[in-house]
Amino acid sequence: MRRFAGLAAGAVCALAALVGPSAAQDPSTSPGPSASPSPAAPPHAPVPAATAQYLITWIVPNGTLDRYLQQLRTQFRQADADGDGMLSEADIKLHEAAAAANTRGMLSLKIMNADLDGDGVVTEAELRQRLRYDQRAAGVFMPQLPSQQPTAAEADARIEQEVARLMAADTDKDGRITWAEALAFTKSQSNNAQVSGQGPLVRRMLALAQPGKDTVALADLETAAEALFREIDADHNGTITSEELNAWRNRESAALAAERREQQRLAAEKERARKEAEAHAGCDMPKASDNAKVVLLSAYESDAVSTATIGSQDTEVRTGTIEVEAGDDPLYVVATSFRPVIWRLSGAIERVERLVLTSAITGPDGDAKDRPLAGATGIAAERVTFLAKASCLSYFTETPSSKSAIAAGSVRREAGKDVAVIAGRYQVSGFVVPSGVIRTSGRADRPMLVIRKQAGTLVIQGGANVVVEAGQSDLAGEVARFYPGGVVEVDPASVVASRPVARYEVLPNQPGLLQLVQRGALARNQGGEFLIKQKIRFPAGLHGAHSVKFLLLRGVPEPDGDAGHSCVIDEASGAPWKKSGSC
Repeated sequence: MRRFAGLAAGAVCALAALVGPSAAQDPSTSPGPSASPSPAAPPHAPVPAATAQYLITWIVPNGTLDRYLQQLRTQFRQADADGDGMLSEADIKLHEAAAAANTRGMLSLKIMNADLDGDGVVTEAELRQRLRYDQRAAGVFMPQLPSQQPTAAEADARIEQEVARLMAADTDKDGRITWAEALAFTKSQSNNAQVSGQGPLVRRMLALAQPGKDTVALADLETAAEALFREIDADHNGTITSEELNAWRNRESAALAAERREQQRLAAEKERARKEAEAHAGCDMPKASDNAKVVLLSAYESDAVSTATIGSQDTEVRTGTIEVEAGDDPLYVVATSFRPVIWRLSGAIERVERLVLTSAITGPDGDAKDRPLAGATGIAAERVTFLAKASCLSYFTETPSSKSAIAAGSVRREAGKDVAVIAGRYQVSGFVVPSGVIRTSGRADRPMLVIRKQAGTLVIQGGANVVVEAGQSDLAGEVARFYPGGVVEVDPASVVASRPVARYEVLPNQPGLLQLVQRGALARNQGGEFLIKQKIRFPAGLHGAHSVKFLLLRGVPEPDGDAGHSCVIDEASGAPWKKSGSC
């Protein structure tokens, strides 16, 4: 990007409005046949492309430097409102004050010109009479085509509208507008212009102020103008030809385009960096010690349900194990999952210098501003770090994979060390570290297809992991299928978690349904629907394959909690309940 020594790039507009094209083309300012060429100037830094694109508009063929600078000096004298030889904010204020005074005077006169009897005040009748007079005069001296002339009703309506507007100046409501009231009225009008044509011009010239200064001298403007003129005047003969001007314009267009592309590239890079920083805000992890071995564990979910929940009764929280093998090296363990998990640590826990936990779930409403739900037992709180956002670290279910590589890269960047061990699977009972052994119930490694069928014939050959449910499913069997690890008792007081921990009032999903049936709060009909017989709280997590159908019996209080995707029919109305899922 090109630079002009001693001038700010903000000089872009400063000279643009100094002289319009019409002034530069005035015959009186054109060079005569006897005009002598200016001596060649010493080499100088080129004018910035952004500045030159404005100055070029009033440099014309056959113009000389002397005439060009004379126009500049004339404009400077007009801009120098207080005549002190410098342009400053004081000049802007004086220009604007003079413009405001002119505006107030004109608006006040518009009202007081209706003082037809010369008594120093204006009445509504006088305003109406003067406006009709002015309307008549306008029609006489500037006649309109018949199609453009307003009707009598339209003309009267306009007059009455203007009378009502101007009579607002009568602040004491005595029916008479005085000079003082007229002046006060003009000050209160929102369209009372406060900026003159010279004020903005001076402000643009001030862009040429030297660093640390807030004033501009004529010499500053002359320096910028002369540098541009001599740059265009390729043969240095003191006159700019059409060929020189066109050649410079083409050259500058290319330079300006390159400058804009660079600015766009820098802006895009800045925005990318901003978004990246925003995405990683709060994703900091403590640095691993020099001797620590970094271990990264991941799962979609663990295979056991916890009796304790994190943050909400309406969130399904599972639990799994992390067994720490004996050894000498300290361990830096990072565990991520889709579903919230309370990891139960055991073994040589003293080896774990840091446990970093996260999940993809922040709560039943999925508020991205909340911390992901995760927890652990068996380890001191001061050794546990919870990531601030679910987007900080994604889970993965296979290694090697692109997702595991991305996650490992994030851990490497934050922890400051390469990841030594990576382990991940869809459903786990737990992990062994640092070996990376994955423990499962066995069933997690054998995908199961469940077919629910009420009638008809179905023939299945082979496929030991295919279960066909005919009629009402067995809740205990569903619990075993969904949670091979069973229901694990977790003491809320023993959990270090990202949010408050409490015991479930009703267990999540099928374990919770079984619990409510055993309490007598739910019953099942022959079709497998759950009949709500007492006030209940819906089990958390009744989404997807866990969703069921409820019938809220007549007279039973409305349930608490979230029904998820489950259909809830209100027996009293025969329609879906107001908080029902899809029916």
